[in-house]
Amino acid sequence: MKVKCWQQPRGNSSTIYYKRRIPNDLLTHYDGLTMVTKSTNANNIQDATPILFKINQAVEMQWQSIREQASLGLNPHQANEDAFAFLNNFDINRKGESRRDDVLLAGEALEA
Repeated sequence: MKVKCWQQPRGNSSTIYYKRRIPNDLLTHYDGLTMVTKSTNANNIQDATPILFKINQAVEMQWQSIREQASLGLNPHQANEDAFAFLNNFDINRKGESRRDDVLLAGEALEA
């Protein structure tokens, strides 16, 4: 089986890295990054190969999850804004502070 997406930057004695370009449709989820880079903590390809496969599998699963959420309309940024808009209906600001006395915030104790 052929191993792709790896780099050994400074010769045979340096650490091997998993390195892969982020697909264009996922770039907005990575805050300006264009590459995923992770260390295998191994300096020879025989030891790094199973680690590279595990890293690749995790990256693929993460990308699949992001794509599935996007197809369901679950954009994390939009969900965050929707939550703040909902809280604003109760006069609760982004810091969780109430502007009304009749709103009980999570974590406040009820007095008997």
